[in-house]
Amino acid sequence: MLPKKQRRTPGNRTVTHTKPKKTGYHECALCHGILHGTPRGTVVQIRKMKKSERRPTRPFGGQLCSKCTRKVMSFRAQLKGEIIKPEDVPISLRGYVNGV
Repeated sequence: MLPKKQRRTPGNRTVTHTKPKKTGYHECALCHGILHGTPRGTVVQIRKMKKSERRPTRPFGGQLCSKCTRKVMSFRAQLKGEIIKPEDVPISLRGYVNGV
């Protein structure tokens, strides 16, 4: 329920002011942790921002947290260097690792 406040105006009317709810934090797609560097505003507020202010400008910025990004990049490098096979990549990371 939205927080409401009753206020008396100078014209002797009682009006109700409602505050909009705060939006939730953005979540990492893998670990569901909080994504840092992403704004916590309404859709209208976020759309008015520049694209560089909306999400971090790094690989998987706005989708994965930094820990999960490091994991994905590690598996990508291991696949590229043929250290591991594509079957060895965890199922949860396969959508983010190329060539699997």
